[in-house]
Amino acid sequence: RLVKKGLLQKQRSVNMPTRVVVRAPEPPEPPQSAPPPKANSRSRGIKFSDDVGGSNEDEYDEQMIRSASTDLSRYDISASRQLENYFICFASSIVDLVSYNAQKKGDDAYHDMFVLDWKEWGSYVLGVIGTSMTGVIMLVHFDKFFCPGFWMSVFRGGSMSELFVALFIFTFYCGNAYINTSPYSLGEIVPNVYFSSWVALASSAKLVDRWIKNTGRKSIFERLTQHNRKTTMYWSLLVVFSSISFFAGLEIYLRRNKGVNYFGIDAHNDISWHILLPLSGSSVAIAVIGLVGNFYGAEKFQIKLLCCTLDLGWRRFESTLLLCELGIYSFGVFRYIGTQNFFNRPSNPYFGIWGSLLSSILAVAASIKEHNFSLVSYSKEEGLRFLTCAETADD
Repeated sequence: RLVKKGLLQKQRSVNMPTRVVVRAPEPPEPPQSAPPPKANSRSRGIKFSDDVGGSNEDEYDEQMIRSASTDLSRYDISASRQLENYFICFASSIVDLVSYNAQKKGDDAYHDMFVLDWKEWGSYVLGVIGTSMTGVIMLVHFDKFFCPGFWMSVFRGGSMSELFVALFIFTFYCGNAYINTSPYSLGEIVPNVYFSSWVALASSAKLVDRWIKNTGRKSIFERLTQHNRKTTMYWSLLVVFSSISFFAGLEIYLRRNKGVNYFGIDAHNDISWHILLPLSGSSVAIAVIGLVGNFYGAEKFQIKLLCCTLDLGWRRFESTLLLCELGIYSFGVFRYIGTQNFFNRPSNPYFGIWGSLLSSILAVAASIKEHNFSLVSYSKEEGLRFLTCAETADD
């Protein structure tokens, strides 16, 4: 309302937060007659009395102008939206440390048999580093005495320095997720370590995503969800989940001859690697092809044969890839996940296979919703032609 009346004007800059430029209000015209009293109060708790008429409305506008011009949260990094992501990473690192100490005091038969020493120590070291690093970053957001100008230049919205900090934290928690959630790690026997590590990684990814949004551009999440092809987001999830399950299975395979069992499973004889690895590897390749094709695939093209012309395009090829992914992970859930199967506890193979199956189901549903089904029709006059649902219903 204030913008429409010409009292406020918003300006946005690429590397600076939103600024509000205050312009002096024009002198009011002398009222001809008193307007009717206001029935309800306005927002911000300001009420309009019956005897003053519209004078309190002008007072409300002046208060709004003053609050906008003195809004220090726009220039105060303690009000930064990234602060909550730093806090989530900080809390997750504390959970890792507490769970590590609790595990050392307990007695778990699985711990001595299946947790590698270097991954156990790595979990402790990364927990200490993550807690210290994110704790210091949180504290400097509230520093008003030592170097407030320096911290302001580093952590203000859209600064390149914060981008480097966010990328470093994301890389750090990628390594933390591998140490704490991969096969033969502490996270496989301590669920708190497992889930807190993935939560910290997701929060660090959100940190980078918010930095992009603060610069005035669309974030990565918005680009995926608002893409003109509705399956783009699900192809991205398929790339992530299928890669997790593939690399987890690959690590178990590489350690199969080193005398290390995987929770009572003879990794050399009990798992059919000639089926598992080719299927998981091909699913990763299909997911990458699907994601790239959604950005660069041709919408429609024709192949001329001797007897007919085929009208093809990325949509029909994408449907074939999605059905392949759905078949692969349906078999994976049936064959490798369950009470009597290999991956029957919270682990990267378990969640990777389930996440890939659910992503492929959602992708198929999105593809069906976005595009009409098509059937093939052949006639001497028209040749080979695809019929849409509407044409099929009319026939």
